[in-house]
Amino acid sequence: MIRTAWYTYAAMSVTIGVLSMGGIAPPPTAHPPPALSSSPTIQPPLSGGAPVSVYANLTINASSVPGLYAFSPNTLTLPSLVPIVLTISNFDPRPGPVASPQTAEVIGATWGTEVVHQGTYVYATHFLPMNQVGHTFTVRTPQFFLNVPIPPDYTPNLPTTVTVTFVLPAPGTYPFYCAVLTSIGQGGLQGLISAT
Repeated sequence: MIRTAWYTYAAMSVTIGVLSMGGIAPPPTAHPPPALSSSPTIQPPLSGGAPVSVYANLTINASSVPGLYAFSPNTLTLPSLVPIVLTISNFDPRPGPVASPQTAEVIGATWGTEVVHQGTYVYATHFLPMNQVGHTFTVRTPQFFLNVPIPPDYTPNLPTTVTVTFVLPAPGTYPFYCAVLTSIGQGGLQGLISAT
């Protein structure tokens, strides 16, 4: 038999089915993610205790310097030791050169995957082809490494979005940046996570 687990991303109004062996499972009864906003939203606990998840959003959009793009917002305050569901919306249509295959891999994310929404296409993946990486969301510290490849935006007026879940291991500061070669050194494609 095939078991189907359904995940709904309310911000995009899309339902994704993931297949596994076993019986048919009903959709999970979890709180849907909130509408896109620039500040993190904490999902309340189901029955007391710590929050279940925190939802945060970033956008890659044209900066004030022509031809350059920036993360917005470029600072996030997030809790540590709680699953963070981050949605990144990319409005940049250009793919960029990547230095190594590792730049095109999803690293450090829960389940090692990301969910990509490109126009009407929705898919989960562990990596992107090297020539299909537009930007990355990369955090690299001695205690934590996260790399999220982001495809270019090929649909006018509708961003390509990537949703990924991760857990920050401890309170502290976590710088993030884009590791695509044409973005390194661009002031806008970097930022800071303050973990509480």
